[in-house]
Amino acid sequence: MTLERVEFFTPSDLSAYVDGELESKTKRALEHYIADNPDAEFTVKAYQQQAQHLRKIYGGASTVH
Repeated sequence: MTLERVEFFTPSDLSAYVDGELESKTKRALEHYIADNPDAEFTVKAYQQQAQHLRKIYGGASTVH
């Protein structure tokens, strides 16, 4: 019997993905996770929209002071 490796990612991981803060190996694993998990995909899309709105409001600033 072959056991499949199960990855679990937190909302913080999804946020780091949207912000481009993940290492390439983790990013690839997370992309597979997102593809197999509609809830994670929904959350990532929501975070991406939120980031887009914040860039529009604050002119692309990457940090908050």
